[in-house]
Amino acid sequence: MSRSIPLSVAIDGYLRYMRAVGRSPHTITDYSCTFRKLCRFFKDDPELGDLQKHDLVAFFAWLQDGYLSQPSGVAPKKPKRLSSKTMLNIHTGLSALWTWALEEGFAAEHVLHRIDRPAANRAPVRPFEKHEIESLLKATRMSRQWSTHPGKRSQRPTAERDIAIILLLLDTGMRASEICRIRREHLDMEANRILVHGKGAGRDSKKRFVYFGPRTAKSIWKYLVVRGEPIQADTP
Repeated sequence: MSRSIPLSVAIDGYLRYMRAVGRSPHTITDYSCTFRKLCRFFKDDPELGDLQKHDLVAFFAWLQDGYLSQPSGVAPKKPKRLSSKTMLNIHTGLSALWTWALEEGFAAEHVLHRIDRPAANRAPVRPFEKHEIESLLKATRMSRQWSTHPGKRSQRPTAERDIAIILLLLDTGMRASEICRIRREHLDMEANRILVHGKGAGRDSKKRFVYFGPRTAKSIWKYLVVRGEPIQADTP
């Protein structure tokens, strides 16, 4: 017999659970966005256990046909329909909520298991061409033209760091968030590798080694020298 709690209370409880078990901030933010859409659709805050398959099907239909998202950013952009990947992410978030609710005794069945996962159409990834990479690396050296002195540029103090980041991304395919979590002790310059901490926190984080080539190693070495960091370090 499931215990009856309002949808908003269930969402609050699940988000607290996610933070308690160390789910990544990005995942929590993504799921929170999904749950806000759910609460917007079910304005009367129904009991979680009362929601049936047809209720969630109506919610997904509304997302497809009646919901427009406002793109973020400074420049104004037109509202747009949700992508197939976003629809899949929403299904995943709701499925996680119902899994938790079922385990806690707040739901009698896993409603999302009765609703097919939306098919996500993945666009092919176009790799950078050689001239594009060269342009990126060149752009790290100098600033844009001064607004007060057209034609005048300044040297960028972060050039060595930015070059190392670009080359590391190209060599390893790391996520930007993973690069932000790199610490000196994760870097092994003898083996040209980095211990990467992926999604999750604490002992639950996903760790792996990624390797980089000689050109990237040279760039990282130069950046460490500029920073005054020791080149040798304990192997991760």
